[in-house]
Amino acid sequence: MTNGLTKFIKEKLAEGYIVIKLDFHSARKTIASTFWLKPEDCIYIISNYTPSKTHWVEYYLSKPNSKWLRIRRSNRGNWSVKQFEASQLQISEQELQELFYWIEHD
Repeated sequence: MTNGLTKFIKEKLAEGYIVIKLDFHSARKTIASTFWLKPEDCIYIISNYTPSKTHWVEYYLSKPNSKWLRIRRSNRGNWSVKQFEASQLQISEQELQELFYWIEHD
């Protein structure tokens, strides 16, 4: 049986959205971090936290040509900003099936 979230994602995929995966990082001791600025038309799906609690992954539905900004701060305080098109962040078909499995069996 398909749950509501899986059904919603599949409907959005049929409308032309893609599923992307973003890596986040935030280390309190070293101040190093990675965050993203998101476009207005994106739809948050779900997060996957790792045991370290300083790194996590978030999944979004996005239009393929949407622009995303990754902002990084190094442990020395240096900043870098890089722009990505959503299609560059798209997950593979195998990762999509794993995401559906994870949603259905969580």
